[in-house]
Amino acid sequence: MNPDIKKRWLAWLRNPANKQGKGHLRRGDRYCCLGGLCELAVEDGIVTREADDFLSGSVYAYDDETAYLPPSVARWAGLEVPELEGRPYRSVRPAVPESPPEAPLTGELDIWNDQGHPFTEIADLIERYL
Repeated sequence: MNPDIKKRWLAWLRNPANKQGKGHLRRGDRYCCLGGLCELAVEDGIVTREADDFLSGSVYAYDDETAYLPPSVARWAGLEVPELEGRPYRSVRPAVPESPPEAPLTGELDIWNDQGHPFTEIADLIERYL
């Protein structure tokens, strides 16, 4: 992972002003841990952020993605983008390279987020393993 972006993402996750949510990158004023990374990408002009009118405007899309990290954000952040049939796979799910003792069931950050692990705990995993 790009060390400068990683540092910014960790700071974003550890900022108590950022509220955690589940199931979407951003819904209202609540974010998935990956939504925080998308917000940084918006700041840098990498992706666009738009309210998804189909879902009454409370869910936001980043490059048309509402639930998974867009490949454009993953590439910008220096994360691996899996391919399916020679094309970037639609949903990128960053994972810690090994299954650490703290994450016995899964290393996928979006699942950790949706299981209710706080941003600070997720930040610690990112800091150690990505």
